[in-house]
Amino acid sequence: MDNANPSEGIKDMSTSPAPAEPEAAKSPFGLNQAVLIALLAVAVFVLFRKFGLDGMISIALVAVGLGFVIFIHELGHFAVAKWCDVYVETFSIGFGPAIPGCSFKKGETLYKIAWFPLGGYVKMLGEGTESEEEDDNPRSFKNKSVWQRMAIISAGVIMNVILGFVCFIFVYETHGVERQLCGVGLVDVGSPAWIKGVPSGAIIDKIGDTTSPYFDDLKYSVSLSSKNETLNLVYHVPGEEARDIQIEPRREKDDQYPVIGIMPIFEPKLPPKSVRKAMRIPAVRESAAARAQPPFDFGDKIIAATDPANPAQVTPLPADHPMNELQRRFNLLAGKPMVMQVARQEEQAETVTPVTIKVPPAFHYTLPGLRMQMGLITALREGSAAAKVLKARDLKANEDGDILKWLEVTDAAGHKIRYVTSPTETEVVAPDINKVYVDPMRLPYELEKWAAEAKGEKIVRITVLRQVEHKARGQFPPQGSAPIELRWDDRWALNREAPYMLRSPQSIPGLGLAYQVDTLVADVAKRSAAEAAGLKPNDRIKAIRFQEPKGDSDESVSGKWRNLESDQWANPAYRLQILDYKEVTLKVESQGAKEPHLVHLFAEEDRSWPLADRGLVLMPASELQKAEGIGNAVYLGMQRTVRSIVTIYLNLKAMIMGRVSVDSMGGPILIATVAYDIASENVYSLIFFLGMISINLAVINFLPIPVLDGGHMVFLIWEKIRGVPASQTVQVAATYVGLLVILALMVFTFWIDITRLF
Repeated sequence: MDNANPSEGIKDMSTSPAPAEPEAAKSPFGLNQAVLIALLAVAVFVLFRKFGLDGMISIALVAVGLGFVIFIHELGHFAVAKWCDVYVETFSIGFGPAIPGCSFKKGETLYKIAWFPLGGYVKMLGEGTESEEEDDNPRSFKNKSVWQRMAIISAGVIMNVILGFVCFIFVYETHGVERQLCGVGLVDVGSPAWIKGVPSGAIIDKIGDTTSPYFDDLKYSVSLSSKNETLNLVYHVPGEEARDIQIEPRREKDDQYPVIGIMPIFEPKLPPKSVRKAMRIPAVRESAAARAQPPFDFGDKIIAATDPANPAQVTPLPADHPMNELQRRFNLLAGKPMVMQVARQEEQAETVTPVTIKVPPAFHYTLPGLRMQMGLITALREGSAAAKVLKARDLKANEDGDILKWLEVTDAAGHKIRYVTSPTETEVVAPDINKVYVDPMRLPYELEKWAAEAKGEKIVRITVLRQVEHKARGQFPPQGSAPIELRWDDRWALNREAPYMLRSPQSIPGLGLAYQVDTLVADVAKRSAAEAAGLKPNDRIKAIRFQEPKGDSDESVSGKWRNLESDQWANPAYRLQILDYKEVTLKVESQGAKEPHLVHLFAEEDRSWPLADRGLVLMPASELQKAEGIGNAVYLGMQRTVRSIVTIYLNLKAMIMGRVSVDSMGGPILIATVAYDIASENVYSLIFFLGMISINLAVINFLPIPVLDGGHMVFLIWEKIRGVPASQTVQVAATYVGLLVILALMVFTFWIDITRLF
């Protein structure tokens, strides 16, 4: 219970006289109130200008909803206090003075809605006071039995749990809850899922002890796993048998919580019209989809697309797993124009209209003239040809991995091509070998293009640079020996994998290996934008900053600096493809320079490097989980309530143990932002969210921190065990400590929210 400090003692309470009423006696229209009203009016005006009438309605719904959650909490304290015949002086929603017209006196209690809505309190006689005049008053809180005081203290938490439970039951019964399907849309390169060979398009059948999970079930099991714990994962690719594997979640310094590297599967549907104000178009701004004619619209559902087997035809997507087929077509038609047909719900129309849209080809964006240095092999897919003969970097064993020196293939015409990874490679090759220096980021594409055209058995011959014990790196196999031969695996040709996280490497799917790309500049092309900007070989890129959208306009702002370590270039290069703007600022460290200098570059399309992704913003695949009657709704509501409580406690434990990052926390700003977005969707989503907030309030408020309900309960347990209450000195000291903890948490969560937003 969030209690205000009680005012001075009330005399002669045995006859229950009315207490002093300084708040009720004051005029509601004093100078302070006038200032607050003026500030409120300005705030309402600013919000109306920014969000409009619909936005103000959503804000009002959020305010009423969050206020109701607080009201229910305080009502629990109030009702049980009255039931125990405790004198209740004030019942307040919010802190500070009452809003004019929002306070009244009924019986012995002053009821009010205060200006500052971050909580509330029930003020009872004898709670936290030192007045001896109240010691003999039978209606004083401190004169009630320990069990009665425990009931009063815990009533708010119990009411919040009940409210959450009721909200869940209501939504499950009347509307249903939208839940993401547990499919694999994208695999993070080098992640546990990538190493275990979990392919994109797979359906997760079981994670841990949960069968037929939704994606939030998977996140729950993975993120709350213990260190070195392995989870049972069962999955199947449509049309194939299920596979059963053991997988250990990863928690590295860039991971906010344990992950296995799986992103949810999407469906061929664009965001709804309700998000039109937050997004200008349902596509990456500078993408092929943004240049489509006629333009894509919010709410469009892709129902047909160009058939790669016959590009002159547009054929429907299958009803089962349409995204897998659409992704296959994207891959096979990379670098070529394609046609999509969408089902479009026109404004204020009941019918759905099919619309044919022409989409130009997409190409990779690169920083012109800039090529980075090849790094260590850091991951090998289990069972791959590479895993049998190559070495990957093992941080636990303090071992370095191999570095790809060159890769050699034979094309369909019988010509040998040797791709070297260093611009300074001087090894002499035979006259019949075409030696080509290739950008490490582009190497996978060159090999995939070769594999798509090659005939017969596909073999890649390679040599690597290998650390042998404490000696310097040397070529393996040694010069004069036969190179390593790896069989190309076409099964991974259409796999959707990417360096999704900051430390993720670049992969060659057909070989089952992944390597880091260093932030050291290996080469700068002559007369290129990189050279004009002053970049030189051996410069080190220390940090990168992308231009990001400014609201729903065409303008952009500079995003946050992303500090890079020496082997982290793959992810920035990937992000360049999926972000709206293609402008970056690099923080560059040059040899001999005392301080890093800034370099600003505009990425350009490389028309020789096709990109499968057309830049559409698609929605996660989901379904509505609706109860089959009130009994099932109660079961689902209870399941959600228990799981929510357990999740919060396990998350707190994981934060203390360092298993989950504190950056995953959210404060009032995040809660308000999420609540506003949800309120803009539908009232059922808002009710469900308020249920979650109510459960969170219950759990957090019952933590054993002085000034919170949990702290009061600790003192009452102490009193029950010892037979006497803790000394006044201990209680006061604990209260100050509790206030400092709460204040620190509030400042910390506000700081996280602000840095997350800005």
